Amino acid sequence: MIIVAIAGMIVNLLIVLNLRQNTQNLNVKSAFLHFAGDALADLGVLIGGVIIYFTHWSRIDTLLSSILACLILRSAIVKPIKIIVVVHPTIL
Repeated sequence: MIIVAIAGMIVNLLIVLNLRQNTQNLNVKSAFLHFAGDALADLGVLIGGVIIYFTHWSRIDTLLSSILACLILRSAIVKPIKIIVVVHPTIL
């Protein structure tokens, strides 16, 4: 689990570094945020794997997954609202 998380994080970070140069385009920015979230998920898996390996405390997996889910949910709600307000300010 730890080796796969490291490999995934390396690939996602390389993609994020490549995409960060052109985040003015909404599609590129969306892909950038998606891969940044994937890299964050890989970091959570890596941290969880190390903690489980050394302490055998398996509940850390649920805790880290919940934190990551809340971060993704926040960005999935806040970003579209900001875009809608910029495009159609009279709606609100």
